Amino acid sequence: MTSNAPRSHSPDIELGTYTGHSVVASPPPELIKRDIVNNEAARDAGPSSRAPTYSTFDSSFVLGSGLQHGQLQPPPPPPSPQPPLATDVPADYSHSNVAEGNYGDSSDQLFSVYLSQADKFDKEQSESWKGDTEGILVFTGLFSATVAAFIIESYKQLQANSSDTTVLLLAQISQQLAALSNGTSISIPSTLPSQTFHPSASAVRVNTLWFLSLTLSLTCALLATLMQQWVRRYLQVSQRWYGPYKRARIRTFFAEGVERFGLPRAVEALPALLHASVFLFFAGLVDFLVNINHKVAISLISAVAMGASAYFLCTALPLMYPNSPYQTPLTTLLWVLQQGVFLSALDLTRRVVRFVYEHTGWVAWRLYGRLICLLDDHSRRLAQGFSRSREAIALGQPTEMDARALEWTLDALDEDHELEQLVVAIPGYYRSSTVRSPVVALEHLMHYDGLDSPLEARILDLLCPRGMAPDEPPTSALEKHRRVACLEALYCLPGVVSRHMRATVIDPTLFASDPLFASSEAWSVAASMANDSNRDIALAAHCVASVLVVAWRHGYTATPGPPGGSVGALARHLGVPEGVAQAWLQNGDNVMLANFIGLIENTLDDLCERDAGDLVPVGTHVLNATPRHQLLYVTLGLVNKFSAAAAAPELQAAFSTLWTRVEDLERATRETGYRARGLEMVLRRLYSMGYLFPLTGHLQ
Repeated sequence: MTSNAPRSHSPDIELGTYTGHSVVASPPPELIKRDIVNNEAARDAGPSSRAPTYSTFDSSFVLGSGLQHGQLQPPPPPPSPQPPLATDVPADYSHSNVAEGNYGDSSDQLFSVYLSQADKFDKEQSESWKGDTEGILVFTGLFSATVAAFIIESYKQLQANSSDTTVLLLAQISQQLAALSNGTSISIPSTLPSQTFHPSASAVRVNTLWFLSLTLSLTCALLATLMQQWVRRYLQVSQRWYGPYKRARIRTFFAEGVERFGLPRAVEALPALLHASVFLFFAGLVDFLVNINHKVAISLISAVAMGASAYFLCTALPLMYPNSPYQTPLTTLLWVLQQGVFLSALDLTRRVVRFVYEHTGWVAWRLYGRLICLLDDHSRRLAQGFSRSREAIALGQPTEMDARALEWTLDALDEDHELEQLVVAIPGYYRSSTVRSPVVALEHLMHYDGLDSPLEARILDLLCPRGMAPDEPPTSALEKHRRVACLEALYCLPGVVSRHMRATVIDPTLFASDPLFASSEAWSVAASMANDSNRDIALAAHCVASVLVVAWRHGYTATPGPPGGSVGALARHLGVPEGVAQAWLQNGDNVMLANFIGLIENTLDDLCERDAGDLVPVGTHVLNATPRHQLLYVTLGLVNKFSAAAAAPELQAAFSTLWTRVEDLERATRETGYRARGLEMVLRRLYSMGYLFPLTGHLQ
């Protein structure tokens, strides 16, 4: 029991704390110094010569039982803190911390990404396996009960029946009674008649088939139960509560075991046992009925033949049509055999072609190259496996498949908020570097007759519902976001901007009613899309922004910019300071000429680059113009309606310089023997302005 006496305050001894039956004090300084020196020497010499710790000091430093010399024993030192292992779990670790970015180790962030994908994969795979095995268990339970009911009746045919002996005895008694009635005497056997029993061949076949069927069915149920247990055990051991690094190593270890020992293939092969069990049962049922009634047996054989034909058709369909949803456990095996036959035939043909070349010197190079490509293709498919090869075929389909997918999506969207999600995603789809020819799919959506309403019409209805003025300001941030999304999507639809431009040439009043130009967000969207990374979108935005200035010039808008906006938007569009833009507003021709110059300067470099890839020889007449040329040509025809002679001198000088530059570029291209159709188009629009601009030297 601990003493309640007051502690000693001797100046010679510094007491520590009460521990058990003794009071522990610190060791003398000279011993601490000696121990430090010894430990330093032991560290250099190796672990075997490590100095002793305080617990090995002489017992003369113990106070309590065994007091010696009145001195206190030094306490054992506290255990030195050990550095945590790399695989230890941090004290504050939790899955939520990892999800929120709170990592205990610098490697946790990387391995948490791995674990996130691994958990998703394991969950999907385990749910798939669980569904397969549960369905197997239900079916095997019902099927086994059915087979057992038939076996109860059929197994009796394998053993002697006591009723047969009774029949023999009754027959013998009947004979004896008949003899007595006739007055004849017969001998009475002293023993019962005995016959050796031999089951019929049909009974042996039927019972063999049905017992095998029952055995396979029960084996399938047992394996399904075991597989469910194996999957649960795998999930438990791979999702232990460890740090990301340690858990990633454990999961990888057991996941590799799952692949190494073929658990996925075992789950896929499990239905094959059940199918074999069903086939055995039907075979035994046919044999059973053949010996009872031929008409019933023929009907059953017809039904079984039809079912077997459908089964093998489902097995073979994925080999002919890779997107067929029908598949059986034999499909993969049949596919492997098919690929092996193809590879053997192709390799044999290649050897024949090579043999002919080596002995005759003649070779069909196109055929030989085609054979090499087919060999590589089928070898790659065989290495990928059945499922992956079907995925590769799906990814290699033409762009029309994307159009059909989007067509189905658009037709399924009924609500405005659902359609808005699709509209918001159109610019990203158009800019995608992964999608092949997104223009083809969008054109299909715009002209496909099977849809309730083409894509453009539905976007315009979403942008400006019926009964609402196009220039009416939005009433909420959500409505503003919807208008911006619709306008951005219209820029990405092929030919839409050009078609709306041509419509304004015929009817200029459309500037005030067409949502593409009259919307309250039209100017801001055009300004932002002009800087888009996609050159087609940027060109369309430059053209729309320039046409909006024309709408102001014709009086369809109050100012050349967003409704109620400052001159800053116009200044940014023209690329000049706000003060200069404000001064130009005093004369509309200044703004129109600056707008015209800006449009050509913003599109000239890209136009020259596109012309370099679309050159035609001099003297060749090309009827069809590219969509880009059509859009720019129509836009230039709209924005060149002004008097350049009335514009400011600095704008006239800039216009003259630009004209000279375009002529020089077109002349340099023509000297190479080719025509630059885009530059020729710009020059035609410039020449049409000659009567309005006699001050330049180009008309002399």
